[in-house]
Amino acid sequence: MSADEAFLRHLLGGVVLKPEQMRFDRTEDGRGILFRIHLAKPDMPLVIGKAGQSIKALRLIMKMHAKDGPAIAEAGGV
Repeated sequence: MSADEAFLRHLLGGVVLKPEQMRFDRTEDGRGILFRIHLAKPDMPLVIGKAGQSIKALRLIMKMHAKDGPAIAEAGGV
């Protein structure tokens, strides 16, 4: 597990109801790092938040965390 994934797991662990069902797919390319987050169905709205504000905040936190490391690519979808 990478440091980025451990940090993301730590952040989401306090938000979701079923942290044992969280799964991450990490992909790197020329643009940066992309995490695909797989959650239990009831956890999806908790992570996305009202009008997507929670997931936007999560992206910002991850960008700040990676500031000195590799860039994080913006994905078209969540």
